Amino acid sequence: MHQGPFVRIRRPLPDVMGAEIASLGRRFGAPIVRAVPLDDIAFDPVGNPSRFAEVCMVVRRPSGTLLLSTKTFYPPGAHRLPTGGIDAREAFLVAALRETREETGLTVQMQRFLSATTHHH
Repeated sequence: MHQGPFVRIRRPLPDVMGAEIASLGRRFGAPIVRAVPLDDIAFDPVGNPSRFAEVCMVVRRPSGTLLLSTKTFYPPGAHRLPTGGIDAREAFLVAALRETREETGLTVQMQRFLSATTHHH
């Protein structure tokens, strides 16, 4: 289990990020919006206190299957959707396309905005 560092201070979503989520929703379809409480501080999806947000990509292969990733530090047999951090003042769409390229080597086009999730303790 990842041992930290964990963000323990409240960090509300800045207005500019909320506006970008709304804009992406208009462009790519309204996302499912959820605020999810974290029951255990040992799980922090963003992790590093300097990272404000993260993107998660669902990449569909031409065969219709989804692209999953694994890392050397994952438990054996564990796979997940590719994810990555959003750099300071980086747009969500730019981050999603950049992270997809970094994590998979693929250059893709966004087709749909699926979800916008916030976490709180």
